[in-house]
Amino acid sequence: MMHSTTHLRRLAPLAALALLLPAAALSQQPAADTSLLTHIAVQARQRATVVAAGAAAPNAASVTLYRDALADIQRHDLTTAATELSAALARTRDYALYRGELGYVTALLGRLDEAASEYTRAYQAQQRNAWYLAGLAVVLDHHG
Repeated sequence: MMHSTTHLRRLAPLAALALLLPAAALSQQPAADTSLLTHIAVQARQRATVVAAGAAAPNAASVTLYRDALADIQRHDLTTAATELSAALARTRDYALYRGELGYVTALLGRLDEAASEYTRAYQAQQRNAWYLAGLAVVLDHHG
C-alpha cells in the first residue's frame, strides 16, 4: 500500500502538468515554443523563489553570475548567459533556480538534450516546482 501512495505522489505533478499545458500549446511551431518556454521560465523562477523561501541563500559569487545571466537573457546573449549559469552552478551545485534557467537558455539555443537534462535536474532538486516538468515537456515535444 505504501508503494502505491508513493507512486501516486510522483504522478501528481504530471497530472498538474496536463492541466497547465493544453496539448494544442505543445504542438505549435518553434516560435510558439519560444513564447511558451519564456512563460514557463518566468513562472518557474517565481515558484522557485516561493519554494526556496527560508532556505540557505546561494553564495554571493553565484548570485552575481545569475543576475548577469538574467541580464544577458534580456539582451538575447544566450551563449554568454549559458556560460554564466554554468559557472554559477559550479559554485552552487544543484540549485534548482539556476538549473531551470540553464534548461531554458539551452532550449532556446537548440541544445535540447542538455535542456532536458537541466530541467530534469531542476525538478529533482525542487520537486514542489512543477514548472520544471512543463519546460521538460515542451523540450521533449520539440525534440520529437
